[in-house]
Amino acid sequence: MRFEIVNPFIDAIVKTFSKIGLEIYKDKVSLKTGKKIEKKISFFFKIKGDFRGNVVYEFDEELAYETIKKVYNIDEIPTDKELLLSGIAEFGNLVNSKLVEIAYERGLDYSISHPYFYRYKGKVISYSSPCVEVLFLSKYGEVLLSVVFDKVVME
Repeated sequence: MRFEIVNPFIDAIVKTFSKIGLEIYKDKVSLKTGKKIEKKISFFFKIKGDFRGNVVYEFDEELAYETIKKVYNIDEIPTDKELLLSGIAEFGNLVNSKLVEIAYERGLDYSISHPYFYRYKGKVISYSSPCVEVLFLSKYGEVLLSVVFDKVVME
């Protein structure tokens, strides 16, 4: 398994946060087996190509709210939960767009699904696949990136 496959996903989230005016900092990286969503607000998408699997981004609630404020350029979050999901969805699209750009620049072959959004803890993505988790910190809380490997075809 080649763990450098995770780097485009790290770069995409860091650059996307920076673009909207929020800074995050990589804290720790860990390897585990399987993936269960741990935070209340998340999005994930499927990857095919040189890497096959799922990528999950999970947010602390305060960081999710600050992200949505930056994406929509608003000062307060409306009480409408659908707007909350829409804001995370839009941020997911921004991350995907940055990931496509990075993958192209690095000569990687990725086909990326649209983001799927989730607002509850506990969803199981995989019971047994290898998973690299990268924890990022910000002044508003944590974001957790999980890259769940189904198959890697790069030599």
